[in-house]
Amino acid sequence: MAFSHGTRARVWLDGFAASCSINDFSMKGDIDTAEVTTLCKSAKNYIPGLEDSSSSLSGFYDTDTTTQSLALAYFIHARKRTVFPVAYWPQGDTAIAGDLAWFHNGEMTSYKIDTSVKDAASLDLEFQSNTGWRSGVVLLADAARTTTSQSTALDNTASSLLGASAVLSVSAVSGTTPTLLVKVQHSVDNSVWVDLLTFGSKNTVAGEFLETTGTTTIQRYVRAQWTIAGTTPSFTFNVSFHRR
Repeated sequence: MAFSHGTRARVWLDGFAASCSINDFSMKGDIDTAEVTTLCKSAKNYIPGLEDSSSSLSGFYDTDTTTQSLALAYFIHARKRTVFPVAYWPQGDTAIAGDLAWFHNGEMTSYKIDTSVKDAASLDLEFQSNTGWRSGVVLLADAARTTTSQSTALDNTASSLLGASAVLSVSAVSGTTPTLLVKVQHSVDNSVWVDLLTFGSKNTVAGEFLETTGTTTIQRYVRAQWTIAGTTPSFTFNVSFHRR
C-alpha cells in the first residue's frame, strides 16, 4: 500500500497548470436515484439516474500583470461563460501511464477574489460539470516534448462497448509557429492502430474534452499519438482517458 501526499496532486484548468497557484482542490461526483419500490418488497429499492459532478479550488491571487497568460486569476477570468475541461491527477508529480485520473467538462459557476490586511490575497473557484464525473487513467504522462511520437499502449485485457472520453491538457508552448496534433488511437492486437479521438490542432496553452458516442466499441489497446511541427517547437502536455 502506498499513500499519496496532497502536494503531489496536479490540476489542469483548460490546459493551465494550476497546481502551483492553489493549495486546495476537490472534485466530487453524485448519481441521482429513483425509487422503484413495489408492494411486494420489504425494503426500498432504487435504480441509478443521472450523474452530476463539480469541483472547487482555493489558492492565491497572482499579481503578475507582465505576462497575464501565466497568472491563474487572469487565465480563469478570461474563461467566464465558457465551457472547458478540468483534469485532476492525485499523484500528478509522479504519475505514469495507467495511474488514476479524474476529469470533467463544464463551466465556472463561482469566482471569488478575497483580500485581507493580515493575509495574502486569495482566489476561490467553483466548477459545474456537464459530463458527469469521468474516472479514468493517465494515458500520457505530463512532460515537455519536441518531436512526433506515440505512447506505450495501455492494455485493458478486453474491449469495452460503451464509448470513451479523453482530455488533452497543453500547459506550455514555445518555438516559432509551433503546432501540436494529438490523437487517441485504439487497436485489437497492439499492432494495427485506428484513430479514435482527434483533438484540434494546438499552438498555445489550452485544454480540450472529447468523447465518442455511448455505443462505440473501444478496443483492448489504447495509446496517444502526437505530431509536432514548427521551428524548435516544444509542448508540455498530457492526456487523461476514460472508458465508460
